[in-house]
Amino acid sequence: MVFGKNVNRYYLKYWYFIAIGVVSLLIVDIFGSVLPPLIASDIVDHIDKGLISIDNYKDYLIPQALKLLGCALVSFVSRFLWRFGFMSIGHRVARDLRHRMFKNSLTLSQTFYNDNKVGGLMSYYINDVQAVEESFAWGIMETFDSLFLTSIILFEMFSASWQITLFCLIPLVLILVIALSSDIVLERRYKVRQDNFEKLSDFTQESFSGIRVIKAFVRERKEYEAFMVRNKENEEANMRYLRFDILFMNFIELFIWGAYFAIIFAGAYFNLVRGEITIAVLILFVKYFDTLIWPMFAISEIINIRSRGKASLVRIDEILNAKSDLIDTCDPVPLGDIKGAIKFDHLTFCYPSKKDIKALDDVSFEIKPGEFVGIIGRTGSSKTTLVNLLLRLYNVGENQIFIDDVDIMKYSVKDVRSLIGYVPQDNFLYSSTIESNIAFSSKKSDINQVIKNAKIAGVHKDISEFKEGYSTILGERGVSVSGGQKQRISIARALYKDPKILILDDSLSAVDTKTESEILQYLKEERKGRTTILIAHRVSSIKDADKILVLDSGGKLSGFDNHENLLKNNTIYKSIYNLQKLEEEGGVEHV
Repeated sequence: MVFGKNVNRYYLKYWYFIAIGVVSLLIVDIFGSVLPPLIASDIVDHIDKGLISIDNYKDYLIPQALKLLGCALVSFVSRFLWRFGFMSIGHRVARDLRHRMFKNSLTLSQTFYNDNKVGGLMSYYINDVQAVEESFAWGIMETFDSLFLTSIILFEMFSASWQITLFCLIPLVLILVIALSSDIVLERRYKVRQDNFEKLSDFTQESFSGIRVIKAFVRERKEYEAFMVRNKENEEANMRYLRFDILFMNFIELFIWGAYFAIIFAGAYFNLVRGEITIAVLILFVKYFDTLIWPMFAISEIINIRSRGKASLVRIDEILNAKSDLIDTCDPVPLGDIKGAIKFDHLTFCYPSKKDIKALDDVSFEIKPGEFVGIIGRTGSSKTTLVNLLLRLYNVGENQIFIDDVDIMKYSVKDVRSLIGYVPQDNFLYSSTIESNIAFSSKKSDINQVIKNAKIAGVHKDISEFKEGYSTILGERGVSVSGGQKQRISIARALYKDPKILILDDSLSAVDTKTESEILQYLKEERKGRTTILIAHRVSSIKDADKILVLDSGGKLSGFDNHENLLKNNTIYKSIYNLQKLEEEGGVEHV
């Protein structure tokens, strides 16, 4: 059993399953462990005293046999019921925890996912939740079973002979002391074991995600060697835990044999020397102690399960207690009829993990409603950071970013993101149909709108050539389509949302210039009167934009004007343009 603010509720929520399990367990202990030894002892006592003869043995043994059969039937039904009760609560707790963890994970900010990798997080949902599940299922069962069975058996043993019972209690007390003292060590070693598994899981997931890069750079051997190192560390953590666990179990077994010796020694003494107990009572003691072996092992298992559960619950609490640093104001401003005007006013931003480095430095510009704006700049000039702030992936200071003259921090996060259609650099696609990927923003897809936006994105022809068309199932992360197709499907997905503001983050880099030109022309026609922002590395992609924002190293604004004026007045933009023009001409000459 484990306790904590995130799991205590389940003891009350699923009390009826616990009640079914506890009552059934008590019945099993009485009819399966207490009564059969009493019946057997009574039979031995009758035989020992010569009370059974050839004439009356049927009258005595048949009722006793029926009693044993009745005990077996009651135990059979009750064993099913306690398993149903305790296993049901375990599975339900695991389900509820995963629901809550996933729900809270969806609310967490980008900062959390920058600090926690996917493979590591998956170990929380699998191994740690399973450990807590075992604490509720087997942990509750073994706790109650050991308490009930030990109490009942010890009562019966004291009733038969308190002297022999006292001899048995000495090793039992030692077992309890060892079990309690081992709890802290087991918990600590199990946490180390889980941490190492998290690292192994994270490395494996990352390797599978980048398998094409590994093969392209012929890094299979190096990756295998790196995996072996992490797998060895995981094995060593497991072995440290298991070695202590096995040592713990062996000590318990040693004391159990000591208790057996105490029973035989004391029983022989009180039977042969003092004549105070009968052979039947000694057999009863041996049988009852056989029954007590399970609770003694259960104590060690309870400590083991509890240690694993506590260590895992600490890790699960990290997710359940994590809070997003993106907090809405108490009284957010309603959106109203948004036109799409955007204003940055002396914005300076540092990432939470790098507070001494400015990602953006005193950036000010204004986008009018319906404008098509391009963003270009040197590598590392924080172009993506700029749009991430507009998406409210990070907090900014007051009165630094405005949408329709309202501070973006006064809107709710959900409202801000509902305004914006976003096509990120990585163009992530889900392992489902192309139709469902494009209609991702809607609960129910409209195939006509899906096709319309696919045509605008220039990908309809490609999809039509697939055997199953829009019903084609994409591979993991869209691996079954090309980079250009992936980008265009992502654009269609953003367009399907029909956003007030559309952001394309280097989303045309994998298509040829002719297709790019057609897509941009379609976008301008379809999104007339709506704000569009395009981050690009090619000047050709944005030269026809209403305005072009140029960023310099260190996230400083270098210029914000149209193509012609920037060529005349902005040295950074002019150098980028001339370099790309030279590369294009060189390519033509080379061909």
